[in-house]
Amino acid sequence: MFTLMPLNINYSFNFGVLLLVILIIQILSGFFLVFFYQNSNDFVFFSMNYIYNEVFFGNLLRNVHCIGANFFFLFVFLHIFKTYFYSNFKNLYILISGILMFFLLCGIGFLGYVLPWGQMSLWGATVITNLLSVFPYSNVFLFYIWGDFAVSNVTMLRFFSLHYFLPFVLLGLVFFHFNILHLFGSSVTSFSLYFLDFITMFPFFIFVDIFIIILFVFFFIFVLFFFPFFFFEHDNFILANSLVTPNHIKPEWYFLFPYAVLRIFTSKSFGVFMLIISILSFFFLSLFKFNIKLTSKFNDFFISFFVFFFIILTFCGGSLVAYPFTEISIFVTFIFFILIFIYYIYYFFLFYFFS
Repeated sequence: MFTLMPLNINYSFNFGVLLLVILIIQILSGFFLVFFYQNSNDFVFFSMNYIYNEVFFGNLLRNVHCIGANFFFLFVFLHIFKTYFYSNFKNLYILISGILMFFLLCGIGFLGYVLPWGQMSLWGATVITNLLSVFPYSNVFLFYIWGDFAVSNVTMLRFFSLHYFLPFVLLGLVFFHFNILHLFGSSVTSFSLYFLDFITMFPFFIFVDIFIIILFVFFFIFVLFFFPFFFFEHDNFILANSLVTPNHIKPEWYFLFPYAVLRIFTSKSFGVFMLIISILSFFFLSLFKFNIKLTSKFNDFFISFFVFFFIILTFCGGSLVAYPFTEISIFVTFIFFILIFIYYIYYFFLFYFFS
């Protein structure tokens, strides 16, 4: 409570508290949704309609869970952008726990997207899980994931069990992340050795956290009541049918960035390889220990272009596979990997000559 905190912390450092609040909201809303959820592909779609139409405040409960998931990923991306903007990764435990939480969160989000058992749920699960077929012994892996020779009722049962269990694992990683952060401090802001450059966490930063949480709650309620279906996919309001393919199969918006990279390649194996590289390339910077004074100007340039390319690829990933979106995706992906290459060359130079 009375931990010394650097004076140069700004509002971008409140995303961690917001993420914890949203995680608690997600666990509680999901816990109450399970009371009325039928985990069988014969009844699950109708149980979702039952929750929406018959359960007391069931429509709000489901909307809270859906909107909360989207805000969760939004703040996770902002939290990651903030970390790379300051570009100082001296505490390996904090970074590794953050990377594990990100991949675990992606898995939880994908599993939850399948559970409504609409058209996009079924075909999204089919397409994404089929990406594993590029690896050796993929038929064995796919059989253990599906529990059958295709996405079926057994698959949905397994996904439901994992979606219910993994958030508690994520919560444990969050507390580990917080404990390491408060034990060793954040290397992002602790650049000064002078005692006068620090103030106590309470009451200054605690009040700022409370203020940010109140603002978020008001904005969350505004979206909940005025734009409740903004994050929903209209094809998911149609019962899953393995004989009818949607016009455009796509994941949720938080997976569209790597999905846009994946689908521009005609080779499935190479597309999956580039998808993995596009995600992992941002986590290799933990190998570098460098002076932030030498990198701040370059980071301003890089993070601006990265956010721009991230938004463009997200937009193209959610668009139809047609002109001009495919051509834009190819061009932006090429520039993106060129920028990543320059970024690593720059830091490699700093690492060996100025660290």
